[in-house]
Amino acid sequence: MIHLSRLVHIGLLAVVLAASTVDAQISRIINGHGASEGEWPWMVTIFPAGQDPANPIQGHFCGGALVAPSYVVTAAHCVADLVGFPEEVEVVVGRTLLSSVSGARRAVKSIVVHPSFNGSLLRNDIALLKLVSPVPQMPVELVLPGEEALWEAGTLATIIGWGQTNANLPIIPDLLQEAIVPIQSDLTCHDTLGLFFDPSAHLCAGTLSSAGTIDGVDSCYGDSGSPLMVPSASGWKLAGITSWGFGCASSVTYGVYTRAAAYANWVYSFPPAPPIVRAFPGLAPYDAPTVGTTLTCLPGQWSGDNLVFTYQWFRSGLESDLPITGAHSASYVLSSDDVDQYLYCLVTATNVSGVANGASDFVGPVYDDGPQPEPTISPLDVTGPRSTKQRAFCKKRKCQVDVRASDDRSEVAGVEAVMTFQAKDCVGDAGSSRSCVAANRVRILDARALGDESWRFSFRIKRAGSGKLIVRARDSLGNIQSRPTRVSFSGS
Repeated sequence: MIHLSRLVHIGLLAVVLAASTVDAQISRIINGHGASEGEWPWMVTIFPAGQDPANPIQGHFCGGALVAPSYVVTAAHCVADLVGFPEEVEVVVGRTLLSSVSGARRAVKSIVVHPSFNGSLLRNDIALLKLVSPVPQMPVELVLPGEEALWEAGTLATIIGWGQTNANLPIIPDLLQEAIVPIQSDLTCHDTLGLFFDPSAHLCAGTLSSAGTIDGVDSCYGDSGSPLMVPSASGWKLAGITSWGFGCASSVTYGVYTRAAAYANWVYSFPPAPPIVRAFPGLAPYDAPTVGTTLTCLPGQWSGDNLVFTYQWFRSGLESDLPITGAHSASYVLSSDDVDQYLYCLVTATNVSGVANGASDFVGPVYDDGPQPEPTISPLDVTGPRSTKQRAFCKKRKCQVDVRASDDRSEVAGVEAVMTFQAKDCVGDAGSSRSCVAANRVRILDARALGDESWRFSFRIKRAGSGKLIVRARDSLGNIQSRPTRVSFSGS
């Protein structure tokens, strides 16, 4: 559960680096009691890969529920920062004591956050983890649309989870906790929680504390992603997923849960993980492009399930980039139309969950009369110019990249770079928009000499994201740095 007094996101990094602070704690059940061994076989602990879930700092950070042999449902805010990096987390299914070795431990194959998740308002706060292999434990069924009678106002639901049993003491209990809480009406939830409560996405439940005490029953920091269950003819059904609240066991507001029935169809469609670029595409060969050379676009590294890749080649200019008509395969043969031009490829990965783009470095200028001339190196100039990274940072979308450029026998006459960029919010369907294509456009930059062999690239980025510069220096004799210096940067 997230404490909305500060709207703190609970990501893996926050838990690992700041687990001693209240806002980084995961929610636990207040005024519950210990569960019996094997009572909740579908309960899941989520923790950093390679760690012990009982570790108070680098262990369990969110809960979840097994809904199919290979799928776990949890809160989106638990794993939103890990989309594309499923290897960073593991789960154990069917454990009651965190310190025990019971249950099935699995790596995570992919993470799918609901496409309409809003991290600020915690709407659509639900995600699916696909496990690398099935587990033998019994899954829990979600309540379905039309089964509202199972979780109507006044129904006594059961919440479970690990974590601090006192809102003011961030101590992880070893034993899984459980408690019974009444589900509140939408009107009561809206009256106590205001516009933060969305009856299409949330339900609320709990027992309020008496004034001046903490005798209420509620989930708290760290129960995020854990189940709220209601009795049914078949046993139990998942009606809610622990999401957020104003404090823990408050005397005025209830805990808020993602309304499972609103997302049952999405969950049971088991959508594939959307495409996310992890390493930008590359080109081969990179050096000495000449007419007749066949360039190959290497797709880079991507996360996502069942991806289909398409390609588009571009000629890059100072003002705009122009797609090359008909150049839609992974290979492209340079022609006379490409002479003196710089070229790159744009790789688009697609599946039913989304679309993402990745642009390669670019090569050029293209020559029309044989191989690219070798840099002329005088007898005394045996190494040619070279550059090394000094620092790279961005502040308020203004970026500076400093490099040191030197030459053994002559002066450095200039330093230039090719910049590629991937906007953070240009994923999914948004990646193909005109503004995203413009934000991700390859650019050619010149550096300004600062003296003492230091040079500075100054540029602005239109959106939060990350990119890299391919830097080359040239000296007064006409030599060009043979191996470029690669510099990564990111801006928020």
